[in-house]
Amino acid sequence: QRSTVYVDFSHVLSFNVDLAQALEDQFYRFEPFLRRAVYDFVLKHQPDEARNHEGREQLFHVSFVNFPSLRPLRLLRTACIGKLLALSGTVTRTSEVRPELLVGNFRCGECNYRQEGIEQQFRY
Repeated sequence: QRSTVYVDFSHVLSFNVDLAQALEDQFYRFEPFLRRAVYDFVLKHQPDEARNHEGREQLFHVSFVNFPSLRPLRLLRTACIGKLLALSGTVTRTSEVRPELLVGNFRCGECNYRQEGIEQQFRY
């Protein structure tokens, strides 16, 4: 079952330059809304495809093609976190995939107070 919608970024640019810039600069913020918009579109036009084989909502993704700026992988920095990027490079070595921290528990080093259930969105 297909779950990715491919969008030509040049079409977004020609439709609205401000929208294209906002997507590029703040993709992590807009991505859940894009995914929901795709789900709503599928639900309206192909309702049978909106649920997976277990009866749950199908997860959909948006992938942009023809992104205008291609960066070398060696220029990837923390300032790029949350932005929409197109990268080029050569993979010479791989390692295990490490899980992403979604919810964290923290303890004060001085008083040992423990705060639980802090949602992580690139904040520390």
